[in-house]
Amino acid sequence: MCAHSKFELNPYSSPLGKHESDKPREGTSRRLLTRLVASFLLAVAFGASIWALSPRLTGHQEPWDASFPLYLIVVFTAGGALAAICPRFYWVPVAGIYLGQVAFCLGCMTPNWWLVALMFASLAILGVPPAFAGAIGVFAIWRACRWAAARR
Repeated sequence: MCAHSKFELNPYSSPLGKHESDKPREGTSRRLLTRLVASFLLAVAFGASIWALSPRLTGHQEPWDASFPLYLIVVFTAGGALAAICPRFYWVPVAGIYLGQVAFCLGCMTPNWWLVALMFASLAILGVPPAFAGAIGVFAIWRACRWAAARR
């Protein structure tokens, strides 16, 4: 406590007063980190499996060569479902889905720099927006539920 100040330097203090929910619960950060890592690893695996299973399920080498909305629907659903694991950090599964697809494609492609650049751009244009939209939808629902619970 400062000599000239009546306020104590406490990271949990608030001008509105102290509240029990302001303090982090024991084990919260470990659970959050576990959920983040699980969400990311599942997203990487799912992103790679989109490309690995595409020839068997659709008959096309690239997943977006199948009937038009199928790839977008799959990536949108994956982004939303994986964001539900840890909705506060909704961008983590989006990054994981993208990196999983890129990793699978880099393992299967010839190392021409222009093909790699084209692959990065096409996956960013076609794969990230639907996954991000699904994740944002889950995040919006999560925030609305938290807001409604706080208003009770």
